[in-house]
Amino acid sequence: MSNEASTIDPKGAGRTEYSKLPFRPLIAASDNAVALANPAASTALPTTGVFETGKHKYARFLFGGTTTANQTFSYQVIAWQSAMTTGKTLYWIPKVVAKGVATLGATVAPAQMIAASGLLADTLTNTLATTKSTVFSPTADMVADLLVPTDGAPQMSVEVSNDSQTAVTMDVLVQLADD
Repeated sequence: MSNEASTIDPKGAGRTEYSKLPFRPLIAASDNAVALANPAASTALPTTGVFETGKHKYARFLFGGTTTANQTFSYQVIAWQSAMTTGKTLYWIPKVVAKGVATLGATVAPAQMIAASGLLADTLTNTLATTKSTVFSPTADMVADLLVPTDGAPQMSVEVSNDSQTAVTMDVLVQLADD
């Protein structure tokens, strides 16, 4: 049984088609106030915000948090490639594929998706990104998203921080996609 969401194709006379996987919570109500550091190669992956990419080409992110509209927090998205040393030790090699600041909008997210009374970001400002990363930041409090390529990395992670920013807690939702 597939975990992909199915939809009815209105042009296909009732034929069931498969869409992208639904967004799922990745980080919930984080209150991390430690500045985001450049990741280093390690024998262990981070313990929070990590997900397997499978064979998907892209990961799409929604960011949210609590307090009021126009509050901000920092984020970074990391692709983790595995490498084996001559001594047969597995290392995870990080590559930051996107880094920036999320600004909360006025769109309230369903409580089942992020922290109670949480808001979704309406503005994402990348300060570092791969050339294939795409930010969709519409106007008028519409929800923003970030699309990054997995570049074949078997694992990815997201880190968030409210150091020198204003959001009280932060949430991240992820969706795996092939387009």
